[in-house]
Amino acid sequence: MERLVAWLVVIVTVVAALALGYRQLQVRRWLKAHEVSLSPEDIIYHRWSIGRRLLGCAMLLLLAGLIAGIYLFDIADKLEELMALGNEAKNTGQKLTAEQESFLYFSLRYVSALLLVLMFIFFIAGWDIIAIRRFGMRHRQRIRDDRRAMLERQLPILYAERKAMEEGEQRERE
Repeated sequence: MERLVAWLVVIVTVVAALALGYRQLQVRRWLKAHEVSLSPEDIIYHRWSIGRRLLGCAMLLLLAGLIAGIYLFDIADKLEELMALGNEAKNTGQKLTAEQESFLYFSLRYVSALLLVLMFIFFIAGWDIIAIRRFGMRHRQRIRDDRRAMLERQLPILYAERKAMEEGEQRERE
C-alpha cells in the first residue's frame, strides 16, 4: 500500500509539474504577443513570474524523481531492514557493519536532499506570493490614482453644471 501511495504521489506530481509548465509556456507566448500594451514594470513582473514558476515546475519534477528513487533503489526496504536490525542490535550490543553504516549515511543524505528540494519549492512559492502581492498593490495604487485624477477633472465640471442649474432655477423663480 505504501508503494502504491508513493507512486500515486509521483504520478500526480509529474502531471502537475508538466501541466503547470505548459501553462507557463502559454503565458510566455501571450506575453510576447502583448508586450507592446504592457508597462515596463508589468513586463518585468510577468517575466520573473514565468521564470519562478518554471523553476518551481523543475523542482517538482526533481522532487518526483527523488521520491521515485526511494523505491526504485530500494532505499525504503533497506532502511526498514536496518531498523529491524537496530532493534535486535540494542538487545545484543551488535554494531553496524561498514556497508550498513555507509548505506545509512547515504540514505540520510538522500532524504536530506529530498527535504531541501521540498523546502526550496516552498521558498519559491512564498517568493511568488510576495511578488503577486506587490503586483496587486501597485495596480490598486494605479487605480486609486486614476480615480483621483478622474474626480479632479470631473468635479469642477459637475460643480459648474450644478451652479448653472441653481442659477437657472433662481431666474425662473424671479
